Amino acid sequence: FLEVLARLFLGAPQALPALLAPETEQQQQQDGSSSSNGIGGTSLQRFIDCWLLVASATFLEELLGVGHMAMLGRFRRRIAAAALSRLISEGVLPVSILLERPERLTRLATVMIKVCDEVDRYAGDLSHLDGLDFEQELNSDYVLAARLALSRGDAVRHLDVFTTFQTALGTLANSAGGEAGLMNVIAAGSAGTTSQAALQELQPMVSALLHGTLQQRLAAEKAAAEARRQEIAQRGLALPEWAEVEDDMM
Repeated sequence: FLEVLARLFLGAPQALPALLAPETEQQQQQDGSSSSNGIGGTSLQRFIDCWLLVASATFLEELLGVGHMAMLGRFRRRIAAAALSRLISEGVLPVSILLERPERLTRLATVMIKVCDEVDRYAGDLSHLDGLDFEQELNSDYVLAARLALSRGDAVRHLDVFTTFQTALGTLANSAGGEAGLMNVIAAGSAGTTSQAALQELQPMVSALLHGTLQQRLAAEKAAAEARRQEIAQRGLALPEWAEVEDDMM
């Protein structure tokens, strides 16, 4: 259901209110909610909780390195975070839904950073799909081949996630009292669930995304990591002297 709704929200974010039945005043009193959230009340809050849960989930097959499951996971995170960002930027989703429950904002920010970090691998996924052999890998399935051909013009494929997320974070920051306020909410949402080290890693990434410099930062970090790998490879993983001595003794 997530992919269908996400595509709907990306193209027509104003469709969200119509999907959530308005609650009566009696229902809101029973649930302890107020009409300050506008559309949907507690229905909207439950919807967002489910959305974030599905968006941030990592399935066992993906952890085990099953290629196609990893591809599906990257696509799911990308389209879910982009759709929610669009709802925020367009003012359809009240920012209070995230700011008044900091754990929601922290989870969304974490997914955003992960999607940005996966941009290169997502591009590799698209190249793999575009290169599938019709007879050997698609089993001469014309319907599947047609769907893949149509997907080449998919808006999700060409989405600039950095700009999409930056706009949404800007909207949130304006309502949170600026960047410092946004970081405070993220810190509050991390309490009890995220280690201090993870929080210290997340906040600079979110700040870079907010300022439009995350793409360059990630590229620099990946280049540095690749340089370290090449350096290790050039050294040939040479054994330390004490290990060589023990080898000779054997």
